[in-house]
Amino acid sequence: ASYGFGGRYDVPVDQFPLIRVEDFVVGVLVGLALREGRFTRWSAGAAWIAVAAASGIGLLLGSRRGWEAPRGVTDILVLVPFTLLIAAYARRDVANQRSFLARPTLVYLGRISYCFYLVHQVVTAVVAHAFAWRVSNLGDAASRTLLGLVLSLLAAAMLHHGVELPMQRRIMRAYRRRHGAQPATMVTPVAALATARDKEPVG
Repeated sequence: ASYGFGGRYDVPVDQFPLIRVEDFVVGVLVGLALREGRFTRWSAGAAWIAVAAASGIGLLLGSRRGWEAPRGVTDILVLVPFTLLIAAYARRDVANQRSFLARPTLVYLGRISYCFYLVHQVVTAVVAHAFAWRVSNLGDAASRTLLGLVLSLLAAAMLHHGVELPMQRRIMRAYRRRHGAQPATMVTPVAALATARDKEPVG
């Protein structure tokens, strides 16, 4: 609907809680489906093709509005392809198949990803206003996106090491003082899927 109005309502629609919560709901549902072995079996290659196609459509729609990507439309377009991609790599982990996502650098990026989620929109907005760039072509859009990405990663790393990890340690110490034991380790969907597979009867 916002796209039909020329993007006038992109931000309020994109940030509306009932719309944003879909990301978390989909994540929970996919995790449960993986644990039960009921999720579709897409290969990583096919999922990457879907991601590329959805991103291309998003850029095409953005070009019709002067390269200002329609937020809500883009989110909807990439939701399913990225879900398939994450699930495909989760299955590869369970099968002990090596992938580039297991490299230390990418594992670290995964650890700071929630902090990145918290800061990236603020950082990119500051970049846009500070440099007063007018996005008139693909090169301008790429330059602004790259700068925003680098600064967002730096801010996310600072938040992760300066706030998230210290608070985790404080919570762990408080838990040990009260209960005299380590908190139970959370079982991830991938780990649960592997456990369920190991328990399957042979023959």
